[in-house]
Amino acid sequence: MMYAEGVYENTYVKENGVWKIAVLFWVPTYYVSHDYQYMWFQSAPASAEMPPQRAPTPPLEPLGRQFMPFHYAHPITGAPVTQVIAKSER
Repeated sequence: MMYAEGVYENTYVKENGVWKIAVLFWVPTYYVSHDYQYMWFQSAPASAEMPPQRAPTPPLEPLGRQFMPFHYAHPITGAPVTQVIAKSER
């Protein structure tokens, strides 16, 4: 058994007055074993029984791991956020 944590970035649609999930998108942040002895950051291979709707988000080289694309505008400037920059690159 293990625990997983991640960020959901879902898209919803309203059909005939009923809200439904159009896309359920999850990028895992980490996994940890039930006894907290092991922690890892890479996902397992995609499921053959429930394949993903699209290819996984590729890891960003500067961060060394996956990072969910940020599709909201910058909260202060209102400008679109087009890339994530590691602190060491600033």
